[in-house]
Amino acid sequence: MFELIQQHLRDLEASQQIKVLFAAESGSRAWGFESPDSDWDVRFIYVRPPLHYLNVQPIRDVIEQMLPNEIDLAGWDLPKALFLFQKSNPSLYEWLNSPIVYQKDDEFVDAIKQLIPEYQSLKAGLYHYRSMAKTNFHKFLDQPIVSHKKYLYVLRPVLACQYIEKHKVWPPMAFQELVHSANLPDQLLQGIEELLAKKMAGSEFTTGPVNPVLQEFVIAELDRLMLLSLETDSNPDQAPLNELLRTTAARNH
Repeated sequence: MFELIQQHLRDLEASQQIKVLFAAESGSRAWGFESPDSDWDVRFIYVRPPLHYLNVQPIRDVIEQMLPNEIDLAGWDLPKALFLFQKSNPSLYEWLNSPIVYQKDDEFVDAIKQLIPEYQSLKAGLYHYRSMAKTNFHKFLDQPIVSHKKYLYVLRPVLACQYIEKHKVWPPMAFQELVHSANLPDQLLQGIEELLAKKMAGSEFTTGPVNPVLQEFVIAELDRLMLLSLETDSNPDQAPLNELLRTTAARNH
C-alpha cells in the first residue's frame, strides 16, 4: 500500500502540475489504533510554479481525491499551509509529526521544522483538543451504545490536553504514548486496553455499551479542562514564512 500511495502522489503531481513537498499519514493509522478496514488518510502540502500565484482571480488552494482501496488524499497549497502554520493549526503540526511519511522535500521539511518552536502555540493546541473532545463526546458518546472508534476520538484529545498541561510541550502522535504518560489508574488503563483491542480487531463501525469507568473519566476531565487556561502566546513575525514560501516556490519552477 505504501508504494501504491506514492504512485498516486506522483500521478497527482503530473496531472495537477504541482510538487508534493510533504505527504504523511494522518488519523487512526498514524495514532496507532487502526482497524483492519481503516481508511488511508494521506495528507500533503504542495507547491505550484511561481507564475501560478500571480493571478488576480482567486485560485483553489486545496486538492481532495477519494481513490480506490480507501485512500483519502487531501492536500493544502503552500501559501495556505504556511498561513495555518503561523496560526499554529494543530492538524498541520500533526501531519509534520506523523510516523508514516510517504514523500518529502528534505530542504522544505528541514526549514519548516526549524520554525516550529517559534510558531507552535500550546494555547491553540489546548483549545483545539479540548474542543474536539467536547464536540465528539456530545455527538457520539452521550448515549448507551457507542462507537469504539468515537470513544478513542474523545479519549485521545483528552489525553493530549493532559499532556500539554503536564509537560508544556506539544503532545505526541502515538495514542499509547499519551496513555502511558498519563499515570492512569489500573482500572482505567484496563478499560482503554480493552477498547483498543476491540477497535483494532473489529471494523470501523463496531459498537458496544458505554464503559462506566471510561465515561466517568471523560466527563470529569472535560469539566476540569474547560476551566484550564494557558498564558497568551506571542505573535511571531511573518517574515520567515514569507521567505520560505518564496524560496520554495522558486526552487519548483
